[in-house]
Amino acid sequence: MSTFSAGSAAARPQLDRTRSTGSSDDGPGELNRLLQQVQQARSNIEALRTRTRSLATNPEQIRLLESLERFVAALQARHLPVPPGIRDELTLQRCLVSRAGALRATRRQAGRR
Repeated sequence: MSTFSAGSAAARPQLDRTRSTGSSDDGPGELNRLLQQVQQARSNIEALRTRTRSLATNPEQIRLLESLERFVAALQARHLPVPPGIRDELTLQRCLVSRAGALRATRRQAGRR
C-alpha cells in the first residue's frame, strides 16, 4: 500500500514497507525497486527540462512512461490500488509519448513529399 506525504501537489508516493500481500514472488521489494525506477526517470526528466524545449521526443520521456507502466502493472498484479497521482501521471505520459510519435510520423511523411 502506498502513502502520500503531506504538502504540495508534487508530493511523491512512498511505499509502506510494513505490509505485504504475499501475492508476488518478490513482495514489496520489487514494488520498491519499480518505484525507484519511476523516481529516477522523473529526476532525469526534471534535469532535461532546463536544457530541452520538447521533452515528448526525448528517450527519457519514454523511460519514464515505461517505468510507470511497469510499476502500475506490478501494483495491479498484486491487486493493490493505483494511487491517483500515479494513474494521472501515467495517462499524461501516454498522451505525451503518443503525441510525439504522431508528430514524428507526420514530419517523416511531409519530408517524403
